[in-house]
Amino acid sequence: MKTYTLGISDKAMPRVLSWKEKLETAHSAGYDSVEMVIDNVNSSLKQLDFHDDQIKILREYMEKTGVLVQTIYLAVHKNYPMGSSNEKMCAKSMDILKKAVIFASELGNTAVQLPGYDVYYELSTQETEKRFMENLRQAANTAAYYGVKLGLKPMDTEFLNTVQKAAYYVEQIKMDCLEIYPDVGNITNAAKLYGNDVLKDIKTGQGFLSALQLKETLPGRYEDIPFGMGHVNFGRTIHMTWKMGVRKFAVDMNYQGNTNWRVDMMSAQNFLRCILDKLDKTGNTNE
Repeated sequence: MKTYTLGISDKAMPRVLSWKEKLETAHSAGYDSVEMVIDNVNSSLKQLDFHDDQIKILREYMEKTGVLVQTIYLAVHKNYPMGSSNEKMCAKSMDILKKAVIFASELGNTAVQLPGYDVYYELSTQETEKRFMENLRQAANTAAYYGVKLGLKPMDTEFLNTVQKAAYYVEQIKMDCLEIYPDVGNITNAAKLYGNDVLKDIKTGQGFLSALQLKETLPGRYEDIPFGMGHVNFGRTIHMTWKMGVRKFAVDMNYQGNTNWRVDMMSAQNFLRCILDKLDKTGNTNE
């Protein structure tokens, strides 16, 4: 039995698929879990309003396929960031967060991943950074109440694009429910930008890392790079997080309308399992 799990983002599949089809497809492609991405599309946001019967059916699908929804990623916080100067925008952000936390608690053993944006479509200032900290603290209190873990994700802006920057917020808030869920592609790009070693950045998250998102990138490019065609060193970064106790991994990739999307999912799974299975079999945590 494997000692780790490998998941896949549901945005790797066509939106038209039902959750039954998504879980079955992920299972067929060799994945253990699916990440539910909530973005600024009505059909996506409405998932947070699933009633009890819909949640029961989704849990039955998970049990039947053996594929779990382990993470809810609030991509929509790019549009409704927690640090916004617009009070209505902030209120919407926190409402979405609370709905996601309650939904995660009802699904069971599901975490909520938050993008590290104070703002995106407006100017980042000391005030937006302060507001982000205040609302992140409030988010952590909400998550703690419902027994749900939050994972702070370093993104693609100067505000919070490294593990070290994420660790600052986790250390300031000091709540067990708030952890760091880094995207290896994003932090590799930040390391390249700053002339730093990405492994040293990862080490700054010691004790805080909940999982690792696996995405290929190139300098200045954050999406749609095929695995093995970018500059992310998956062997070294996965090995480092494994040494730090991480056993939950998830593939971040996008469905781009091509007919071979199932093949793409399987190719990514095979590429990454080669690394993960070697660590799993040997238990090797030495350099």
